[in-house]
Amino acid sequence: MTTGAKPQVIRMCTDAATEKANSAVGTDLSALGKCSQSTISRTPAGWSFASTCKVGSFTTSSTGTATGDFSTRYRVESVTKMTPAPTPALAQTHMVIEAKWAGPCPADRKPGDMVMGNGMVMRMKK
Repeated sequence: MTTGAKPQVIRMCTDAATEKANSAVGTDLSALGKCSQSTISRTPAGWSFASTCKVGSFTTSSTGTATGDFSTRYRVESVTKMTPAPTPALAQTHMVIEAKWAGPCPADRKPGDMVMGNGMVMRMKK
């Protein structure tokens, strides 16, 4: 498992349409032909998920949980295993996403805009 990676802070403007377009909840990835196995299940604290997917010449297996109130904050924790691993560091990775509502989008941003930690703006929608 990889450790010691510096946390990255990304700020994203969002609205209901952006949230719906980017949500995996309710999506059956196996039906899209990308994954041989995909489950998302409700838990008392939020959601759990697992998938096995073919990505190019690699097979990835991921498991994890998503918790929070999903209106003002959420936390996603996942473990992904890659076979064959292109590097030893990618054989198994652990990722934590902590998100919280920080208020409405600034006037110069629109839903889908992401501001990376270095200040670069990525406009995801036209």
